[in-house]
Amino acid sequence: MALIMVQIIIPADVLILPNYTTLRQLGLLDTLLGVMIPFFASSMGLLLLRGAYKSIPSAIADAARIDGAGIFQTLLNVYIPSTRATYVAFAICSISTHWNNFLWPMIVINSVEKRPLTVGLSLFAKASESGPMWAKVTAATLIVMLPLYVLFCCFQRVFVSSLNRGESIAPQAVRQRGGRLLTAMSKKRWTNPPACCKMMLAAVRGVFSYQGRRTCK
Repeated sequence: MALIMVQIIIPADVLILPNYTTLRQLGLLDTLLGVMIPFFASSMGLLLLRGAYKSIPSAIADAARIDGAGIFQTLLNVYIPSTRATYVAFAICSISTHWNNFLWPMIVINSVEKRPLTVGLSLFAKASESGPMWAKVTAATLIVMLPLYVLFCCFQRVFVSSLNRGESIAPQAVRQRGGRLLTAMSKKRWTNPPACCKMMLAAVRGVFSYQGRRTCK
């Protein structure tokens, strides 16, 4: 977990020089594979999937194991279908981030036919001798943005549901805990007043901790 947080804290631009040196030693400069290799592993994706997997009740995985499912069958049939919205949300964010990436492809790629659209768009803006032709640059920018717009429109509902997933689970858990505490309090109201006060404090503390987490988000 600490390594994941360190990778999130360190900016990607700081790793350009060591990544470039490694790709030069491997002979992967001026290749599309060299552009993609540093981004094969994502700490943000691991963090999102960890939270999504921990939100799935363990009883479902236990039921799958009782039915005879192995680790990979449980992963494919239980966890991945239940976290499909998280996968789609991370895929959209990752694709949009790397689609708009400019500095790293410009450093690694030297061939004209292998340049991505962002690098080609910047060269297109400098192609005219009389200065940038903003009408053509704006039209080209719209064409470059169009695939991302179509992708988001196709998966808009799944993306929004993944964002609302955490907020929809937490209030339900708070309500269930509150209901159990109120039931226990009603039973111990007259028999054990100190225990009743402790339960009330625990319920209030749980609600305020949840509201604090929502405020931090």
